[in-house]
Amino acid sequence: LLVVTGVLQVKYLNIAMRNFGNTETVPVFFVLFTLCTIVASSILYRDFEGDTPQQICAFCFGCLVTFAGVKLITSNRREALEADSKSQPLSIEPADEAYDGPIGGRPYLGANSID
Repeated sequence: LLVVTGVLQVKYLNIAMRNFGNTETVPVFFVLFTLCTIVASSILYRDFEGDTPQQICAFCFGCLVTFAGVKLITSNRREALEADSKSQPLSIEPADEAYDGPIGGRPYLGANSID
């Protein structure tokens, strides 16, 4: 059962990353996985059995703060990537003209090239 759920989890995570990108998929996956782990452990191990309502509320608040932090970190990253891609077009010119190549002045032609 554990192997099957692991394989399915990776399969659907890859599909989600293909459709939505890493910036959206990974935070959602993190939050849902964490929530499922908390719920499962609270049922299986009775984590909250002896806790007061105050302690449970504090725990839930801590989870919300963590999830909000993940949202803030990934939203800033997405905006920065979009701004960077708009401001700097890609260039195919070499960055350092004094560079003679990796082997005796010959330029690197790629892994599949034959000299």
